[in-house]
Amino acid sequence: MIRIIVSYILYIGVLIICWQIARFAEFCNSKKSVWAIVVILTLFAGLRHYSVGIDTISYANHFDLIKRGELAYAYGLEEGFKYICYGFLKIIPNTSALLVFLYFIINGLIVWRMWDFKRVSAFGTMVACYYMAFFHSSLNIMRQFCAVAIIFFFTRYLTRHKTLLYIIGVVLASLFHTSGLLGIVFLAINLLRWKQLKTKEKVFYIGILASFPFLTAYLVTQMLRYESDFIFGGYDVGFMVPIKILFYAFTLLFVYAFYGHHNHFADWATMTEDNKTEVYTAQIYYGAGLLMLFLSYMFSALNRAGLYFSIFEAVYFGTLVRTKHRSHRQIFGACALAIVGYGFVMAMIGNEHGTMPYLFTWQ
Repeated sequence: MIRIIVSYILYIGVLIICWQIARFAEFCNSKKSVWAIVVILTLFAGLRHYSVGIDTISYANHFDLIKRGELAYAYGLEEGFKYICYGFLKIIPNTSALLVFLYFIINGLIVWRMWDFKRVSAFGTMVACYYMAFFHSSLNIMRQFCAVAIIFFFTRYLTRHKTLLYIIGVVLASLFHTSGLLGIVFLAINLLRWKQLKTKEKVFYIGILASFPFLTAYLVTQMLRYESDFIFGGYDVGFMVPIKILFYAFTLLFVYAFYGHHNHFADWATMTEDNKTEVYTAQIYYGAGLLMLFLSYMFSALNRAGLYFSIFEAVYFGTLVRTKHRSHRQIFGACALAIVGYGFVMAMIGNEHGTMPYLFTWQ
């Protein structure tokens, strides 16, 4: 019982500390504070006991095999991921150190990408929502979260018209988890900005379209490993997905139809085109994520695939809070807290991810 109470204190304590540091970082434009958040989240995730998280002990066993050079027996892991782990373990032959390294990738890329959005989205809200919505699940599906973090970070290059760099990001993500190839979908969404694309980007996209049949064939071949998820029943995502969809629809109508985005955002008139693009794309990405979560009632594979888009939930909620009207900020902030906070609390009470009680690796 004591360990359970301590676990609540730890999980909630890390939330409050990171939220406060994030607010300070935004107010003072402190990059050192951003690094502090990355370090706290990385150590908290990486230095956990192998009993924390349903999949953790399985990863630990696989890492032991990889450390001994028996990569062929580490079943179910991508070859690229195996060799990344093997290279690290040759330098530092410690499983906990490898976990810290992998969670440094996850939290470092996600938190720094959120920092990119600080002009259009409240950084404190983003950090808090990301932690509450995804931290517990990241302690299990670690490989996919590495891929999600890489795709999330590399979307910055789509905004900056550096498509080739984004393609490199998709390839890197697929080394960690095959589903990282779904990052190609972001390229299709980026076509909505056709008028803003530079000539060389348009030529690049035309080349991609010409090779689309080959890309599709390769993607389907790689994703066949998840075939059973598309054949058999759906995934029980609970009642929160319909609530999120209703909240998303209402807030979009409020910001763009009822109230107006010019009135909602504190400094819309002074935002750059790239800033405005970040707002629009975050809204589209999050909407796509909600659609995939809803469809996962029928096709369970879409629940995991939707992670690449639903990670933008934190950014979207942050844009709602980034308003010049205090009453709106308080209402939207309270709604965001209720939506992601419910899942956060239930993850601890129901222990659906096997993350309770929390223990450090030395305990």
